[in-house]
Amino acid sequence: MGLKISPYQLYGKKGHNGLTMDTHMGSYYQKQPQRAAKNMVHLLQLHYGKNLESELNKYPTVQFPTTDDYYWDIIGSSRRNISLEVARYQGADVTSSTANVGMGGATIELVFPENYFFQNEIIVGELNERYRFLVISQVGEGTNTVYTVKLTGDTWASGITGAELVAGKKFSYEHTMIPEEMDRSVGGIRHAAPSRVAERFSRVRLDHKASGNRLGETMVIPMPFLNETGELKLAETWMQKEEFEFEKTFSEYKNHALKFGRSNKTAAGEYVDKDPLSGMTMRYGDGLRAQGERSNTYYYQDDDNVVKLITDILYQISYNKVPIADRKFVVSTGQQGAVKFHEGVLNNGSGWMATVNSAAYNPGTNPATVNTVSSNLHSNAMSAGFQFVEYRAPNGVVVTLDVQDSYDDPIRFKQLHSETNFPLESYRFDIAYIGKMENGNMANIQKVYGGPHTELRGFSWGPFRNPFTGAVNNMNASTDEDSATMHKKCPALGIIVKDPYRIVSLIHAQTVN
Repeated sequence: MGLKISPYQLYGKKGHNGLTMDTHMGSYYQKQPQRAAKNMVHLLQLHYGKNLESELNKYPTVQFPTTDDYYWDIIGSSRRNISLEVARYQGADVTSSTANVGMGGATIELVFPENYFFQNEIIVGELNERYRFLVISQVGEGTNTVYTVKLTGDTWASGITGAELVAGKKFSYEHTMIPEEMDRSVGGIRHAAPSRVAERFSRVRLDHKASGNRLGETMVIPMPFLNETGELKLAETWMQKEEFEFEKTFSEYKNHALKFGRSNKTAAGEYVDKDPLSGMTMRYGDGLRAQGERSNTYYYQDDDNVVKLITDILYQISYNKVPIADRKFVVSTGQQGAVKFHEGVLNNGSGWMATVNSAAYNPGTNPATVNTVSSNLHSNAMSAGFQFVEYRAPNGVVVTLDVQDSYDDPIRFKQLHSETNFPLESYRFDIAYIGKMENGNMANIQKVYGGPHTELRGFSWGPFRNPFTGAVNNMNASTDEDSATMHKKCPALGIIVKDPYRIVSLIHAQTVN
């Protein structure tokens, strides 16, 4: 079988019996474009490195029945802290200097922004072992709820300092209290209100025309490519190159929409962009970056230890949320980020590095940081070096580095580091917890399509030759020109980030967003 640059390619230097001509392979792939698309994503990954779509293709894709806006709900935990708005005692707001609040069993009013606690519950603030409050009653006050409480236990007589009752102090429930006899209904359960997130599909299309005489035309200098198995091959026909460039561009369109897409909805909820060709309204949604910016974004300086920053952030988002056994995170970055990561591990391990990185050469030791090499410079020539690509932090946090070529793209990322002149994007670290496969679904991030078709593909060609398929003598020509145009589009493409709080971005401070 000859070179196969694209799953849509119909001929090469060698075909089934020479050139593959009138095999109707184009219409075959038009009916099942997803098979061709997956092969092309794989080929592009081999040639240009990993991209977002190739990562998302490891997990199930959601197919919605229509191309309307799609929704999903983010449901938080019903057990959480409630921040105090204000405390009142003896007709005045409590301040940090107020002393002996609630002394001798006097009642206190605690104002919270929502109706969360129940009568007869014991609630506690930040000094939860010292000061404990019994909820006596509650009443609404606008959008707030006012709870009448009193201290219980050994602080009943002395009261509480006002510093523990200022705005922003966090409160949670402990349990209910009832008498030994004649007790009545108390307490209750809480439900976390879901936050509904709405997104709109993006629509991507690409068209390319080629002259009919390009059919079978060879190049003087063949173009090297990696095939589906990673072998280096040569593309010798011009149409091989054109089809590959077509698929590469379409893949870039999709990946940019998935990762960098920004909704064009105005603050008033309107779409004002008009298609210059048809005059129809254009609507498109947010990609991964825009959805992730709703959560955890941090900035760092050149002299910061990025490994410590990353692990500290991961402790925060996984503490009491992610089991220790599941605290394994993949950090995507560029080549310069990989250097910063290596330097950060070296700094974190300064106390034990001398033990494992001994200058004395000892064959067979692990790690083998020093090895003998052959050189005409010295009879006892040696090499030294290593690179850290994973860091195992305390409490089960494992950080694995994933260096992606797209972070070092100087075409898309034009902001450069002031000293090194490398793209600032290369210094960026993205932690996107995709999740585990559960019941056939991905836990957090998914690629989505709307309607019955993932991708559509077609040809419009003149009466004689179609250089893309090899077909000749078109009885239903759409133009009198001896040419053909290849068309491809995603009717509805989008991405879901179910829990944006599991996405973290650590960005170099010089970056301007």
